[in-house]
Amino acid sequence: MTNNSERRLPGGGYHIVADPAVFAATAAAFIGRKIATLIEHRDASIALSGGTTPGPVYAALAADPDLDWNKIDVYFADERIVPYDDPASNYRLVRETLLDSVQIPEGRVHPMPVEALELETAAEAYAETLPDRLDIIVLGLGTDGHTASLFPHSSALKSEQRVAVVEAPIEPRRRMTITPSVIAAAHLIVVLAQGASKTAALEQCLSDVRGVEDCPARLVRGGIWILGRDTVEGLAVRP
Repeated sequence: MTNNSERRLPGGGYHIVADPAVFAATAAAFIGRKIATLIEHRDASIALSGGTTPGPVYAALAADPDLDWNKIDVYFADERIVPYDDPASNYRLVRETLLDSVQIPEGRVHPMPVEALELETAAEAYAETLPDRLDIIVLGLGTDGHTASLFPHSSALKSEQRVAVVEAPIEPRRRMTITPSVIAAAHLIVVLAQGASKTAALEQCLSDVRGVEDCPARLVRGGIWILGRDTVEGLAVRP
């Protein structure tokens, strides 16, 4: 029988540890409950990320019968500068795992304008479409400690813009990302991390040895972390 555990994290956040077999279902149920509560009273906004971990979570979220997608605006936390139909596109991932399976008006979906000719101008325009405070941002954790497309020592970590065009140290290198000010303003941040490959990055994020420049995911230590049991069992110090 699988089970989950919940505890406080260093930095003020909260974490839920889920067995790998139920990780996606656990994360989707948590996110779904938060959205459902919001749309009982008003429209909701959520920004989604790409990567290997979120896809199954989004697919499970699409099966949630309590979500009225007519009342939900979907934004993106970051995007690779590739065509929307490229396998590396976060938009394509979200479209295939979630959006194609729910009844959501096209006007409620706000992909980052990565196919624009003037990317800097497009980033500024996207920043204008974002609400002052996103209700929920779903983020991941990279093996190098990055989150969204905020990589260690990126100039975007100190950007005064809400959305920035950045160069990543991994392919695809050209990306567009929300910046720390958007993350800090969000009502709720949910961080997804699963697998032993994320253990070292999680250790760095929880430790006070490294700062945000070295481990950008420290920006979201105050969020809700949904962690695979296979991620935390290798930690030198358990959260």
